[in-house]
Amino acid sequence: MGVVARYPEGIIPVASLPHSDSISPAQYRAMVIRHEAAHATVAHLLGMDVMRIYVGDTSVENAGEAGHVEWDYPGDNIEAYAEISMAGWVSDRKWLAENGVDDEANLFAAASHSRGDIGAVLGQGAGRATIDLGVQRVEQNWSDYAPYVDAVAEELTRFPDLSPAVMRAAIRNADRPRRTPEPSTDQSPKPPTTPSTNTTPISGGTTPMGIEEIRQAVAASNQKADFARGALREARQQFEEIVSQLAAIGVETSSQEGPKQALATYSQLRDQLDGFQEQVGNAMASLEQYAYQF
Repeated sequence: MGVVARYPEGIIPVASLPHSDSISPAQYRAMVIRHEAAHATVAHLLGMDVMRIYVGDTSVENAGEAGHVEWDYPGDNIEAYAEISMAGWVSDRKWLAENGVDDEANLFAAASHSRGDIGAVLGQGAGRATIDLGVQRVEQNWSDYAPYVDAVAEELTRFPDLSPAVMRAAIRNADRPRRTPEPSTDQSPKPPTTPSTNTTPISGGTTPMGIEEIRQAVAASNQKADFARGALREARQQFEEIVSQLAAIGVETSSQEGPKQALATYSQLRDQLDGFQEQVGNAMASLEQYAYQF
């Protein structure tokens, strides 16, 4: 388990926590899921761009990488970096306590195998005091973080390679009050009811679909859209570099129309890609709101 941050120097390695005799494989997976959800949630709440939340095969002991989170670190806030990095360890300790398995051996194992997260902070040039501050901040803020962490963990249980769009929707949805049925004041006998399924009609269609099926379809669509938006972002960057290179050799002031037209075309495509990214983002947000209105 561990946080994986993208930053100019490269990728931070991850570590995994092996099973304990007192923790079943299913419990271990649940702990891993919440560990990664904690990294991702705290990163998002502290303003970082989370790009991937992943949980792999946790059934194999010492698998090396039970899961990881990818997020952009701008390199200017080491205290936030430490808080994000240590969120997983704090989550593990609290999970062990909540499940009554916080014995000395398990706590030691959790601490020992948080070395990947600690190493990530040290790799940024920070010292032990910064790591301790990160732990302290997560502990202090845990009551605020916990509802969002649990909401993200719930989605990560369904989708082990979770789209950041679904993560954001889960966090927003955690703020919404749960709908409860209004108490009835009608004392008249109620007609018998027939068993029903948890479905909702889809406008324009003939087949009712379950809420979970809707959410899964939206999540899958938004995950693909997220990848597509990333491709648009990469293409935009390539056109930006082309424009800069052509401008550097004076194409803009060339006496020939061909090169100038090429530069104008690339500039136009670059600007259009900005608009396409925004459109995809708006479409994803609309689908998120639709899926989480039920």
